[in-house]
Amino acid sequence: MARRWSWAVVVMVVPAPSWADGPAFSARELAQRIDERLAAAWKAEQIQPAPPADDYEFLRRVYLDVLGRVPRVSEIYQFLDDPAPQRREKLIDRLLAHPSFIGHWSNTWRDIILPTGGNQQAVFFANNLRTWLEQQIKKDVPFDQMVRNLLAAPTTLNQPPRGQFTAPANQVNPLAYLQAHEFKAENLASSTARVFLGVRLECAQCHDHPFAKWSQTNFWELAAFFSGVGLQNRFVPPNQPQPAALKNPGKEIKIPGKEKIVAARFPTGELPIWDDAKDPRAILAEWVTSRNNPYFARTAANRVWAHCFGIGLLDPCDDEPTEDNPIRHPELLAELTQQLIAHNFDLKFLLRAILNSRAYQRSSAMTHPSQKDLQSFARMPIRGLTPEQLWDSLTTAVGYRPAPGQLDPRLDFLNNQSIRAQLLARFALPERRTETQTSILQALALMNGKFISDATSLRTGELLAGVADFPAWSAERKLETLFLATVSRPPRAEERDRLLTYVQRGGARGDEAAALADVFWALLNSSEFLFNH
Repeated sequence: MARRWSWAVVVMVVPAPSWADGPAFSARELAQRIDERLAAAWKAEQIQPAPPADDYEFLRRVYLDVLGRVPRVSEIYQFLDDPAPQRREKLIDRLLAHPSFIGHWSNTWRDIILPTGGNQQAVFFANNLRTWLEQQIKKDVPFDQMVRNLLAAPTTLNQPPRGQFTAPANQVNPLAYLQAHEFKAENLASSTARVFLGVRLECAQCHDHPFAKWSQTNFWELAAFFSGVGLQNRFVPPNQPQPAALKNPGKEIKIPGKEKIVAARFPTGELPIWDDAKDPRAILAEWVTSRNNPYFARTAANRVWAHCFGIGLLDPCDDEPTEDNPIRHPELLAELTQQLIAHNFDLKFLLRAILNSRAYQRSSAMTHPSQKDLQSFARMPIRGLTPEQLWDSLTTAVGYRPAPGQLDPRLDFLNNQSIRAQLLARFALPERRTETQTSILQALALMNGKFISDATSLRTGELLAGVADFPAWSAERKLETLFLATVSRPPRAEERDRLLTYVQRGGARGDEAAALADVFWALLNSSEFLFNH
């Protein structure tokens, strides 16, 4: 009989109902249940939620979260002209089916699985991994299967491991995941526990902590599943046997600094059932992604929620609940977890449900003191754009196109001197993106950088030149277009009156087109453009 685990903080295995029990809701039904659970919590805590976001705020937010960029002016008008009462739901469906979703979702999971920290070698491997993720997402591979494929990745392109998780040598392969972790068992164990189980097991790598739930033995028992990877990628002279300390690579490992060899064992304490036809990593991958492993499904559901809100129901997402940091709205996270399992780990289903909730579609403006706690989700937290979101939004807003014969910077991964690479490095953000601030160096990069200078030049700026030179438009229409292109809304009354006077007077140089260029530059450098509201 399959074993079940509770959500308890202590390390134990106890009988519990299957997380897959219960009906599978539609995305619309789950969105409604999200709102009902949050509304009940707000009532109990006497929280007054923020009002719904207007169409402009919602539109910019959902484009950034689903496609990784701001909407084009034409897309804004297309949405506003749609008379359908369910036009927001229709838009979400269109965006989730858009080709750019694949690229943005690949960026999202690449950053979760392989955070680079600005390391150029890690960046190279991360971009290789992104290519593999794109293929998985394009094929709608369920998340549990994708993780199994990743953890049991071939150790060389020409030698897939034993077991069912194989990939032909002529296909894109997730080998970069192993390479980025230097084929070291301890690095792979640490990443697996943190990324996919929400457990920081690496804290016990060197020694036991008196008040920690995980021991050093727990860590190295997990690392043992990866011990064969490191051995396969070391140089061993011909006809030389494996080191005597490891008679069973992939099934045992020696703890560094100790004369102790531990056998592979799951963190819950269970011994694996070995199958000689399968690589030990494939057996570990089956356990990690099991429908009955609450750590895996809960962590995945929490990460999707954090993608939409910038903060998890359990935050940070790669840590466990404690008395000091409990799960906020635990019934909601449990239901999201159950529905993810019921829908066979379809992350897009969960994303669709969250995007359709009223909670996601609330304003980011704090309209009542009770909304101060971001984890109440009574208002939308303000989030700093990721570097890729900023680049793609800038290129969308200014109408950027590579010059004839010039390689698209998005494809030039190895050129760390490109404008895109420099911007991505400059705007690398910490893990938490809520309520962040722009640094002085980041502000200077936009104010004085060549990309913005070219984009706001009447000679080289594609969108600006087109707007400024269009004879049929009034100054007011041109001003509105620049606002829509950058901050995805028309100017407010006070903005319109002040800036329209500035433009019509020709600004500081007595030229209307030059004054429009000044306004465009100011909008691209505004904090409103740099954040997702």
